[in-house]
Amino acid sequence: MNTLLVVDPSATNRLQLRLMAERLGHRVLLASSNEEAVGLLATDRPDAILIDLGRVNDRSDGFLASVNTIPIIVVANPDETGQADGPQLTVTHKVLLRPFDQETLQNYLSTAFTTITNGNSVHESVSKPGSPPSEPASVSGLLHLLAHLGHDLRTPLNAILGFSDMLADEVADLGEASLSLDVRRIHGAGERMLAMVDEVVDLARADLGQLTLVTQSFPAREAIETLKSEIQADASLPPVTIEDRFEADAPTLITTDARRFRQTISAFIKVVRQGGTGPVSLHGNRTGENLSICLTAPKFGLNANEIRQALGPLNRAQPDLLAKAGGLCLGLALAHRVVQIMGGSIQVSDDNGISIHISIPPGQSSSAYEYTERPAQSSHVEADPRPLKILLAEDSPVNQSLMRSILKRIGREADVASNGLEVLAMLRKSHYDLILMDVNMPEMDGLEAAHKIRAGWPVETRPKIIALTGAVTPQDIAACKEAGMIDYLAKPIQSPALKAAIERLL
Repeated sequence: MNTLLVVDPSATNRLQLRLMAERLGHRVLLASSNEEAVGLLATDRPDAILIDLGRVNDRSDGFLASVNTIPIIVVANPDETGQADGPQLTVTHKVLLRPFDQETLQNYLSTAFTTITNGNSVHESVSKPGSPPSEPASVSGLLHLLAHLGHDLRTPLNAILGFSDMLADEVADLGEASLSLDVRRIHGAGERMLAMVDEVVDLARADLGQLTLVTQSFPAREAIETLKSEIQADASLPPVTIEDRFEADAPTLITTDARRFRQTISAFIKVVRQGGTGPVSLHGNRTGENLSICLTAPKFGLNANEIRQALGPLNRAQPDLLAKAGGLCLGLALAHRVVQIMGGSIQVSDDNGISIHISIPPGQSSSAYEYTERPAQSSHVEADPRPLKILLAEDSPVNQSLMRSILKRIGREADVASNGLEVLAMLRKSHYDLILMDVNMPEMDGLEAAHKIRAGWPVETRPKIIALTGAVTPQDIAACKEAGMIDYLAKPIQSPALKAAIERLL
């Protein structure tokens, strides 16, 4: 195991480099300044140094003179390369330009670890990628706050989307087509807001090393077909034609997160839809063992350098770019983090127009796989006549009203509890067939209440529990199942999804 010293004033940059290096099997030391790095050198000796260009050009502390036998990789932005002349370094250094992927970092480190300095071989080449990273160090409090705000941000959006969806149907039934369209526009704006909230929260989780993929083997071609259907159904941006072609040698299956795979491709298609010109061409082939997808279009809404900036740390992007296309940058930054977690890479070339090259490790080819997509459902849902006594556990009065209205639309009614303690008290007084349980509630949350129900009620009289949650990570889903919940619904909840969940348990 080789030891790297990362010197960068940005907590986000330090964390990203740490995660990349640890996935390559290396031990990492972190310093925010040259002075802090000198302190680390008093007790440890790294095999290579990754240092931000601004720290190289800081000549006041003598740090670089103290490491003149250690290979140094200078990390810089593309527009800073002319400043990378710094002090004279005994060991020949390389300049690594942001944004870069794990494979590029591996190549640079491989060169560094085989550098001959003072007649001694430093170390052998890097370990193979794929080693799981250790828990990330404490970073910015803002990142932690954002990573845990998903539930609080989704709760009011749940109400906005739910009520606007019902209102649009009710207005349409009254023959007010124009007013119904306006309400649908409100609903569409809420959906776009929700998508951006999800991207912000996911990006914070990715930077903390907490974003987890739901891995399965699936055919990439079918995933692209699903993506095309999703884009055709999205009326929030101008339509675009997608022309896809896969070579015969392209990997049949890839093993990763199907939703995140589509999200990544969609982020670049959105750059064409927002200010660019279609059609979008997707060309799939094999590069080594990886699935490689090349995405091109006559015109993108951002130029190549702007796309490269967006793929890197957003705190390094130019302010005018964020002002021009902050939403696009958010989606591209998340796409880059997701592909890195997948063990892949993204490259941007502009030799003959802009081309986006996405490389993702494949799964093992197999004729057997599990890959299902729930079909889009109409918002009009017919009532189910089968009797069912339901208890709704939800602390938000607005969402209580929303859920009761949704239940009424599908021919159901529910009693209401505001927290887990009230749920247990009501269960002692009356039998319920089903509990719709919000996971996050005061006094006693849904998970604790579910555990107590499983422990305190016999199977024959125990109600079935469906979780209502704004958090749908694999860990959250596993926690719901471990607590005894049989299903879950992600907020914002709509009538078709709720009806389908109830039908699954009948």
